[in-house]
Amino acid sequence: MNLHAGRLNIGPRLLLGFGLILVAMLAADAVVLWQFRVVSNQAQRLSNIDQARIAILRVHNGLLAFHDRLDALADSEDVNGLSTEAVPLRNAVLVDIGRATSALTLLPAELQRDPTILPTLHVVESTLRSQLEAITTLAIGGDWRAVQLRLANQIRPLESLTSALVERVDQEVSAVQAQTVLNLARVQRRVFVIVPTTAVFTLLIAATMGLAITRSITQPLEQLMAGSKALAQGDFQHQVAISGGDELARLGDGFNDAARRLRDLYATLQSREDRLRLIIDTIPGFVWSGLPDGTFDLVNRGWLDYIGCTWEELSARGGLLTAVHPDDREASFATWKAARESGTHNEHELRMRGADGEYRWFLSRALPFRDEQGTIVRWYGTVIDINERPRSLDASSPSIRQDRCHLRRNSSR
Repeated sequence: MNLHAGRLNIGPRLLLGFGLILVAMLAADAVVLWQFRVVSNQAQRLSNIDQARIAILRVHNGLLAFHDRLDALADSEDVNGLSTEAVPLRNAVLVDIGRATSALTLLPAELQRDPTILPTLHVVESTLRSQLEAITTLAIGGDWRAVQLRLANQIRPLESLTSALVERVDQEVSAVQAQTVLNLARVQRRVFVIVPTTAVFTLLIAATMGLAITRSITQPLEQLMAGSKALAQGDFQHQVAISGGDELARLGDGFNDAARRLRDLYATLQSREDRLRLIIDTIPGFVWSGLPDGTFDLVNRGWLDYIGCTWEELSARGGLLTAVHPDDREASFATWKAARESGTHNEHELRMRGADGEYRWFLSRALPFRDEQGTIVRWYGTVIDINERPRSLDASSPSIRQDRCHLRRNSSR
C-alpha cells in the first residue's frame, strides 16, 4: 500500500481505502450470513422431519379410529351407520396417507434411509380402498360375522403395520435429529469463532489501511512543514524528499523549485548587496542610512576608518554623536531632531573627531525617502569634509578664522 499509494491523488486514495474497507465488511457479513443460512437449513430440516413423523402418526391414529368405529358398528349390526360413516372415515385416513407421502417425498434423499416406508403406505391405502367395499357389501347382506372376520383379519393387521411404520420412522427421525443437533452445535461453534474473527480481521484491515493512507498524507505534510520552517529561517538549501505523483508530491516539487529560485535570488541579491557595499565603502566621502525614527543602521567604511573603530565599537560607545565636538552636539542633535519631526531636507555643519584625535569641519546632509503614500521609510545622508574651505556663514569674520586656525593647532582639546 505504501509503495503505490503516492501514485494516486489524495481523493482517489481515500475512496480506494474506504472501498476496500467496505469490501472487507461485506465479505465478513457474507460469511456470517452463510453460517446463518446453514443454521436456517438445519432448522428447516428438523421441521420437515417432524412434519413427516407427525403425518405417519396421524395415519396410524386415523387407522385406529377407522377400525374401532367399524368394529363398534359391526357389534351393533348397524347397517345404516356403517354405510354412512365408513366412507368418511376411510377418506380421512387416505388424506392422512397422502399428506404423509408428500412429507416423506419432500425430505432430502439423505433422510430417506428406509425404502419400505413409502411402499407400506401404498399397501395400507390400497387395502383400505378394497376392504371397505367388501365390508359394506357383507353388512348390507346381513353377514355380520363375515364383517367382523374381515375387520379382524384385514383391517387390524394394518394397525400393526402402521404401528411398526411409526416405530421405524421414529427411529429414523431420532437418528436424523441427533445428527442435525450435532450439526447445529458445530455450526454454532463455527459462528462463535467466525464472527469475532471476521470482525477483528475487518478492523485490522481498516486500521492498517487507515494508518497507511494517513501516513502517506501526514509524512509529506510534516516534510513540507519542516521545509517551510527551514525556509523561514533562511535555509534555502533545504529540500523536501517527497516521492509519488499526488498533490503533495507536486506541492513538494513546487516547494523545492521555489527554494531553488529563492536561493538563486538570494545569491544574486547578496552579490548585488556586496557590490553596492563595496561601492558605498569606496565613495570619497561619508555615507549613511537610517530608519524612519532617525536610528542609523548603515555607515560606510570610510567614515568608520576616519573615526577609527568598528560599527559595534561605535554603538557600544553611544553612537556617532560621541564623535561630534562637545560644542556642536546640542545644536547638531536639535537640527537633526527638527528635520525628523518635519520630514524635510536637513543640512548643517559640525565638527567631528578623527582617529588621530583631531577635529575637522564637515557638512552633513540628510534626505528623507518616502513611499507611495508619502510616509518616510528611510533616511539617507552624506557627510563631506569642508575643513579646508571657509564656513558659509562666518567666512568673513577674522575671529572665526582665528578660532578655526587655533582649532587645527589644538584639535585635541
